[in-house]
Amino acid sequence: VSIQLLCLWGGLLAGLGFAVGGLAVGQPDGPVALFYVGAFVNGFGLGQCYVALIKGTVAWWGQAAGFCSGYLMAITSSGSFVFAWINHLLINHFDRPNDKAHGPTYALIYTGLAVCLAQVAGGLLLSTPPSEPGAQALSSQKSVPSSNLDTLDILKCWQFWALVLIWFANLTPMLGILSVLADLLQNSKHFHQSSLASANFLALVNGSGVGFRLVVGLVVERVGAKRLFCVALAGQIVMFALLPTVAIHDGQVGVLITLLCLSKMCYGAGFTLINLLAGIVFGKQNGTQVFSLCIFSFALSAIFSPNMMQAVSLNAYCYLSAGVAAVGLATLFLIRDSHHSGFNSQPDQTSDKPDSSGESLVQPNPEDLEEPLVNPAEAVSYTHLTLPTKRIV
Repeated sequence: VSIQLLCLWGGLLAGLGFAVGGLAVGQPDGPVALFYVGAFVNGFGLGQCYVALIKGTVAWWGQAAGFCSGYLMAITSSGSFVFAWINHLLINHFDRPNDKAHGPTYALIYTGLAVCLAQVAGGLLLSTPPSEPGAQALSSQKSVPSSNLDTLDILKCWQFWALVLIWFANLTPMLGILSVLADLLQNSKHFHQSSLASANFLALVNGSGVGFRLVVGLVVERVGAKRLFCVALAGQIVMFALLPTVAIHDGQVGVLITLLCLSKMCYGAGFTLINLLAGIVFGKQNGTQVFSLCIFSFALSAIFSPNMMQAVSLNAYCYLSAGVAAVGLATLFLIRDSHHSGFNSQPDQTSDKPDSSGESLVQPNPEDLEEPLVNPAEAVSYTHLTLPTKRIV
C-alpha cells in the first residue's frame, strides 16, 4: 500500500472518529459505546498516518534514524497545543446556555474536519525519492536470505508485548491528567482559573512535549534509546509521586504546570524512542511494522487512563500512575536487542558496534559489489545488499 493511500485513508478515519465522538458527547443519555467506537476509529486512522509518515520520512533521511523519529513525532503532535486554543474558541462559539453539550459536540466535529483535511492534503503532497537502480536490483534477488518477520511471528514474541507494556506505562500517567486538566484548573477547589487561562496552560503543557520529541531524536544516537527511555520512565515516576503533595494539595498552579510540562516531555520522548527501540529489539527492517503494532498501546492507554481517572481520586490516580511507570521501567531492563535475541537470521560479521537503530555503521567495500554473488549458503545479508562473506574483513 502506498504512503499516499495510507495518509488519505487514515485521515478520513481520524476525522470520522472525531465526528462520532462529537455525536456521542451530544447525546448524554445515549450509548457510551458510541464514544469508544469514535475513539477506536480515530486511533486506528491516526495509526495509518503514523505508519505512512514513518515510511516517507525514512525514505528521505534513512541514515539519520534518530532525527527521523524525533522530527516525525514532533510534527505529528504539533497540533496538540494549537487545537487547545482552537477548541476553546469553538466551544465558546457554539456554547448554548440551555445545552451544555452543544459546544463540545460541534468542537469535536469541526476538529475532525480539520484533521481530515490536513491529513488528506499532506497525503497528496507526500512523496518518496526514486530508488537507485543498482540497489533495487540487488534487493530483488530471490536467493537472498531474509530476516523480515511476519505479523504472527512478532505477536508470538514476548519482547513485543514487553514493548507494548513499556509504552503503555509511559503514556498512561499524562493521558489521564490531560483528560481532566481544563476542568481541574477551572472547577476544582484547589485552582480557580478562567477558561482562557486553562486553555493557555494546556497549550503550554502540550507545546513542551512537542519540542522535546525532536530534541530526543537529535541526541539519541549519542546517549542511546534505552538509556533515554529509562530517564523518561523514571521522570514519570518522580513527577506523579510529587504531584499530590507539592502541587495539587497546596493549590500551587505554577508548580503543577511545571511538573506537568516535565512529565509531558517524558511522555513525548516515549513517542520518539518506541520507534527506535522497536528497531533495536527486532532489527531495523522490522522496526516500522513493530511500531505500527505497538500503536495498540496508545489506543489502550487513551481508553484506560480517563476511565481510571473517573474511578479513583486524583491523588490515587497519580500514585497508581507512578506505579505503572515503575512497572514499565522494570520491564525495560528485560528486553534485549536483535543481536542477542535471535531475530537476525544471518550473523553480522561487518561490525560489532550497531547504531541506535540496530544497523551496523560500517559500510561495505564498493569493489565487492562488482563481484558475482555466491550461493546463499555463503552469503551474509547486509541491509539491502548481499556480500560474499569471504571478502568481508
